[in-house]
Amino acid sequence: MKSFFRSHTLIIIYSLVFFILVYGVFLATQTKFLGHLGIYYISLLIFYFGFYLVKKRIEIPGSLLRFKLPTFKLNPVYFVIASFVFILIHFILLGGSPTIKAMSLNTWQEVSKVRESLALPIHPFISYGSSIILKAVLPFFLLYFLIKKKKLWYWIVLIVGSFYVFSMMQKSFIVGFILPSAVYAFATRKFLMGIKHVLIMVFVVVGLSKIANPNVAQNDTEIIGDDNNIENVHVDSNSIDTSNSIDTSNYFDYSDYSDSSEFNFNTLVENADKTPSRLSVLVYGIQRRVFIVPGKIVSGWFEFIPKFKPFLYGDGYRLIANLKGKEHRSYASELYPLFNPKYAKQGFTGTANTASFMYDYANFGKWGLLISSFLLAFVFVLIEGMFQQDFKIKLSLHVYPVLFLSSTALTTLMFSGGWAFFILFYFLFLFRKKAD
Repeated sequence: MKSFFRSHTLIIIYSLVFFILVYGVFLATQTKFLGHLGIYYISLLIFYFGFYLVKKRIEIPGSLLRFKLPTFKLNPVYFVIASFVFILIHFILLGGSPTIKAMSLNTWQEVSKVRESLALPIHPFISYGSSIILKAVLPFFLLYFLIKKKKLWYWIVLIVGSFYVFSMMQKSFIVGFILPSAVYAFATRKFLMGIKHVLIMVFVVVGLSKIANPNVAQNDTEIIGDDNNIENVHVDSNSIDTSNSIDTSNYFDYSDYSDSSEFNFNTLVENADKTPSRLSVLVYGIQRRVFIVPGKIVSGWFEFIPKFKPFLYGDGYRLIANLKGKEHRSYASELYPLFNPKYAKQGFTGTANTASFMYDYANFGKWGLLISSFLLAFVFVLIEGMFQQDFKIKLSLHVYPVLFLSSTALTTLMFSGGWAFFILFYFLFLFRKKAD
C-alpha cells in the first residue's frame, strides 16, 4: 500500500478531493448529477492507468521524463532578491499594505472597498508577477531553503512572504505559501517544524477573518466571508440588467454558496448568537467552505448549463476563441447572477469558480468531461515520472495544486496558479543539484 501511494500519489490525493466534491454535489442535488461525475472519474482512472501501463511497457528512459537542463549555475538568492524588489514596488503602487489599512476600519463595507482595490486594473506585468510570486516563487524558495538548511534565508523568506500574503487579504495565499514546507516537515518527521508552519497558517487565517469582519467584534449582525473562489467582487449599480432576470426559483438556492465577499455567510450569521464562541463560527465556516461549498457550486454549473447557458464549444478557452475569431467568454463570471440573483439585482458582480473539469463540461458537455479526464491523467502520469525518485519533494510541491483543482481550471492552475513554475524551479534548483 505504501509503495502504491508513493507511485500514484497525485491520483490518490485527487480522488480524496473528488469524493469531497461528490459529497457537496449530493447535498445539493442528491443523485441527479452523479452519473456525470461517474463518467468523469471512471474515465480519469482508465486514462491514468492506461498511460501508466503504456509508460511501463515501452520503458521510457528516466532521462526523458527527468531531463537535465544545461549545466549552468543559478543562485536562488538572486531570484529571492528580485522577488523582494517586486514586492516593494507592488506595495508602493498600492500605497502600502491593504491589510494594515483595513485594520483601522470599522465596517465590512469599508474593508470590502479595500479588498476591491486589489482587483482594480494594474499593469499586466504587475498582476501576473504578483500571482507567480505569491503562488510559486515564495512557496518554492521557502521549501528550498528549508531543504538546504539555509536558516537565515529561510527565515527571511518566511517573514517577508508571510507579510506579503497577509497583505493581499486572501486566506488561500497563506495556505499556498506555507503548505509545501509544512508537508515536507511532516514527511521528514520534523514534527515541531511542521506544527510551527501550521500555526502560522492558522494565525494568518484567523487574523484575516477578524479584519474582514470587524462587525463581529462589535456584536453586529453582519459578516462577510473570504473564500478561495472570490475574485473581483464589486458593486456597480448599472452592471446588471434586472429586467429579464432568469427564474431559478425551482432550483436549489445557491445564493448562500456562491462567492460574494459581502454576503457569503448569511445563514451562518443568522445562527451566530447560538454558537458558543466566535472561534466556533470560524471553524464552522472553514468546514463548510472545504466540504460543502465546492460541490454545491459544481451542482450549480450542472444545473445552469445548458439549461440557461449554452455550451461554449471552445469559446471558453481564450486561445481557441481567438483562433475562431470569437469573443472569449468566462462562465465563472456569467453564472454569478444565477447563483446570486438577489445580490446581482443590487449591482454586485463576482465569480463562481469551480472544479477544473467543469470548465471543459461548459464547453463540450459530456465530451468535455472525457477531454478533461484525458488531460489531467496525462499531467498526473507525467509528473509522477518526473518526480519518481523524489517522493517527499513531489508530495510537498504538488499537494496544494492538486487540492486547488477543486476550484480552478487546469490551465489556469498551471500558469497563473504557479504549478508549472514549481516543476521548472525543481529542475533548476533541486533535481540538478541533487544529480551533481
